[in-house]
Amino acid sequence: MAESHHRRGIGTALVEAIVRLAAERGCHGVWVAVDPENDAALATYRRAGADRSSCATILDWDLPR
Repeated sequence: MAESHHRRGIGTALVEAIVRLAAERGCHGVWVAVDPENDAALATYRRAGADRSSCATILDWDLPR
């Protein structure tokens, strides 16, 4: 994405819309997996009201290419 499109609130607005839609449809919660070094994504999710959760553990495998 072009630098000129960063930090304009678009991502936050989209996440907030998804969370509202989930609530309207009766969901009990929303979660997202994000790389802990992805500062931009973490900031977006936090601006949209997310908080760190301790209710899930993600395990992964690095596969040969």
